[in-house]
Amino acid sequence: YVWVWSALPILLVFIGGALGAITGIIAFAINTQVFRSSRTTAVKFIVTAIVSLLAAVVYVASAVLLSSVLG
Repeated sequence: YVWVWSALPILLVFIGGALGAITGIIAFAINTQVFRSSRTTAVKFIVTAIVSLLAAVVYVASAVLLSSVLG
């Protein structure tokens, strides 16, 4: 279940194409590093939830910025 939780940001691939893939893969890499750390289990889940939410925010902000720049 830890791998599934860590991989949730990869769902951005299906929503956001290449931009979503880049954002999701980076967030997945960060999440796997967090789960390999020596923090408590609760802290690991909280931190990875924050990382996943931030990935979605970064994706939306990047998509809006690209849309406004490219027209």
